[in-house]
Amino acid sequence: MRHKKENPSRLNIGSGLNRYAGTAQDHHSPEQRLLPRLDGVRQTGPDTWIAHCPAHDDRSPSLSIKQVSDKLLVRCMAHCETGDVLAAVDLKMADLFDRPLQHNGKPLTHRQRRRFGQAQDGLRALDVEALVVQMAADDMAAGFALDPDHRKRLRTAIDRIKTIRRIAA
Repeated sequence: MRHKKENPSRLNIGSGLNRYAGTAQDHHSPEQRLLPRLDGVRQTGPDTWIAHCPAHDDRSPSLSIKQVSDKLLVRCMAHCETGDVLAAVDLKMADLFDRPLQHNGKPLTHRQRRRFGQAQDGLRALDVEALVVQMAADDMAAGFALDPDHRKRLRTAIDRIKTIRRIAA
């Protein structure tokens, strides 16, 4: 991994930013936190930049950065994960936003967490059973008759879908 050089004067984002000063808690904008930590930063349009991606050995700029309202969008054309890009320059996802998200809601109760887990399980099961129904429908549409084992599996899928619907109601 390459060491990043900063050049804040070239980027017109102010002075006095050292390499690891920016965090989501300070009053710098997202681009003021990220851009000084990257190599090869070049502005390509209003609120738009390209740079070398710090998450991989980048010979030509492949990191696209765009300021959109109160957030910074970051995309590596070599498909590096945004979290990996940020970790390479000691930042977090929260650093891409002007202000942290407000979580004013009360924490979920044990019962709510359990219900949420059950809903996730139901959706995963529904996904599998819907695939079984789709495959049977495709076979029948193609003119194939379902053998007894496949008919039995289709009936099981339909029963499971009905059970999931009943539980969800």
